[in-house]
Amino acid sequence: AATSASLPAALPGVVENFSARGEPLVRLDRACGAVAGDAAGQLVPVSGALLVRQQPVWVAQDASGRWVVQRRGAAEDGKPKARGLSLWNNSMSKRKKGRTGYWDAGRGAWHGPH
Repeated sequence: AATSASLPAALPGVVENFSARGEPLVRLDRACGAVAGDAAGQLVPVSGALLVRQQPVWVAQDASGRWVVQRRGAAEDGKPKARGLSLWNNSMSKRKKGRTGYWDAGRGAWHGPH
């Protein structure tokens, strides 16, 4: 493991996921490969802040080798969500696609021509 003396104040990364214990897993930026060493592009667990997925953060290793958040970007700086939701899976778009009859949920059967 690299010591804190060999790393700069903070390395950029993005919160990708969360561990089973609830700690954020940050993917370090590959552009810092020479600086971060083996950790570049890898998921590293961090501590010290409440974070959301796809949030940009800057992390550094403390004296014990644990990764801690030094600075964090706004949660809105992550991936932008689509403005309008796609309706590919709602009930309105699934109705009447060339079929006649209806599904009877009580009997678990389709009534009408097959």
